[in-house]
Amino acid sequence: MGKAQNIINSSMDSIHSTINDLQNAMCCCENSKNKKIIQSAIDSINCACSELSKYED
Repeated sequence: MGKAQNIINSSMDSIHSTINDLQNAMCCCENSKNKKIIQSAIDSINCACSELSKYED
């Protein structure tokens, strides 16, 4: 496995942790507008993860 692949794998782990944090934040939101903002960010991050998962070294 190449160095770039290792970095991507490490980044994906961090991203998954970030998604969990954002989901926790969303549960604490009382304002539906803010929940939608966080959900949109989560969706964008998931899209980026989907693209990164296609990377092959």
